[in-house]
Amino acid sequence: MIVHTLRCCVQAAVEAGVDWDCYGPFSAYSSAVTKGLLKEALLDQALTRVLAAHVKLGFFDPPSMVVSPLRSLSCFPPAPRHPSLFPCG
Repeated sequence: MIVHTLRCCVQAAVEAGVDWDCYGPFSAYSSAVTKGLLKEALLDQALTRVLAAHVKLGFFDPPSMVVSPLRSLSCFPPAPRHPSLFPCG
């Protein structure tokens, strides 16, 4: 499917099951709903799934309750610098 506007892109993405768009402008979502391209209930379902996942992962828990090492970036070892990305050292 080829879309020509950001509103249509948002509609196609949400209807295809994309729940989380980290980079898109949020105004496109409200515009798509206002123009009747996207049902508000479908957007509510996507948001509910995203927030439910955050709750299950403990993102809203106080730091004293967090036991998962996945919440801390320090659990991931630093990646080696790739020479093609840093040619001058």
